[in-house]
Amino acid sequence: NKSCTGRYIKGKKESVWTYFHHNGKIASKLYYKNDKLLKSVIYNETGDLITGKLIEKKEAVFKGGKRSFISKVQKRMSTFSHKIKERVSIRFTIGFDGGIKDVYLDQILPKEMEKELIAKIEEIKGWSPHISMNRRVSVYRTIPINFRK
Repeated sequence: NKSCTGRYIKGKKESVWTYFHHNGKIASKLYYKNDKLLKSVIYNETGDLITGKLIEKKEAVFKGGKRSFISKVQKRMSTFSHKIKERVSIRFTIGFDGGIKDVYLDQILPKEMEKELIAKIEEIKGWSPHISMNRRVSVYRTIPINFRK
């Protein structure tokens, strides 16, 4: 799917920039002149015009905060007999629906254990999606997790 369309003139946003929701419907139309936003028109995911302020950027957050997420990951990792070094970085995508996918661990584990651990991490619920230009978008995160000896 298209994410956005627009043009630059001499390195500056110019004319209409159109941003799209994940379903292909228009999320917002932003009117620029010499890189300055003049007007914004926003739409919901069904394509209906809505009133309100454009949300340019709102970070994805975990209910209870980052520490709560880390705690949930640590709890799931503690069920494994494989010795986990003190610090593991977990890379993953928070989807536009708030779900976790594309999990990668920076520590090599036996294949079956890695699969099981990734599945357990992907089960964790509680992320609100990232908002960019009035649309829910996927974002990548890397979170270091510290373990006690």
